[in-house]
Amino acid sequence: MMEFGEQLRRAREVKGFTQKSLAEQLYVSRQSISNWECGERYPDLVTLKKISCILDVSLDNLLSGKEMVKVVEKKPVIENKIINGIIAALYAFIVLSLFLKVGEAFAMHYVHAYKRFTSDSVGLFGVDAFFHPDREYLLEQIVLLFTFSYGLYNAIRDKLTPKKVGIILMEFFSSYLIFHVAVMAFLNKGYSEFFRIFVLEGSDVFFYIKVMLENLIMPAAIGIMGVIASYYCFIRGKEHKFWFNMITVGSVLAIINKFICIFKQLSVEKFTIINYSTATFESAVITVKAIVEGAVLPITIYVLIIYQAHVLYRKRKIAQELSDEQGRCGVVY
Repeated sequence: MMEFGEQLRRAREVKGFTQKSLAEQLYVSRQSISNWECGERYPDLVTLKKISCILDVSLDNLLSGKEMVKVVEKKPVIENKIINGIIAALYAFIVLSLFLKVGEAFAMHYVHAYKRFTSDSVGLFGVDAFFHPDREYLLEQIVLLFTFSYGLYNAIRDKLTPKKVGIILMEFFSSYLIFHVAVMAFLNKGYSEFFRIFVLEGSDVFFYIKVMLENLIMPAAIGIMGVIASYYCFIRGKEHKFWFNMITVGSVLAIINKFICIFKQLSVEKFTIINYSTATFESAVITVKAIVEGAVLPITIYVLIIYQAHVLYRKRKIAQELSDEQGRCGVVY
């Protein structure tokens, strides 16, 4: 069976269209038509439908089943230029925020702030550098900075395909598992001290369960769900809604968990301001600002994940509908 590019060229010539005249009908450049016919690129799904109607040829004649998959999997997840610009801006915001956080963390080490005001006395790249909270935070931000810089680079070039998005999301959720579950469990010695204090000595089982749920169980569930769902949704190309629901649920849980953390942090600050005469307005401003800024970045990331997953699911569903209808022109988008 002939490939899409050859089928398009023949159908165009049968109808007497030049590349330029067909491009004018589709509101694209002549170079786009040339790229499609050379097999270098594929049009998006809506444009495919227009081609089918203009050239009076069914999609089955234009595309094989494998090529229909390529249309979705080889094109960027977000094809609308305006929305893609917004997505690129969000990636730029994430990268800039991470860059500032990394720069701030290095500056704090440079002025010996951690050494002076915490019990940490090991250098930034000491033997146990991977197992101190401030360095765990710095390493996580560096990993995420490179991860989302890769996303920004591809978003700007309009090449953020499902596979590339999947790589970004798997790296993001894997770092979440490593730094928010594995490392934190190590730092807290598996939360054994919490078990001794609140269960064996304090008999406060429910508080211990709450601590484990917020700090270990929920983060682990979010990370595992994210890694698995990202792999099947974006890299393996699974169409089943279950995987998209999984990545959505994991992201929503992460957002809820973040709001819980914000409320707890603000409650602590409120208690400090009300009960301690040493509290100052300046310190309150700094603390509240840090809490709010710390929440904006992760929430932005999770909203972006949900949106990309939703768009990809919709595109695959449309591709299946187009394949099933055999090129009839009456489908409503």
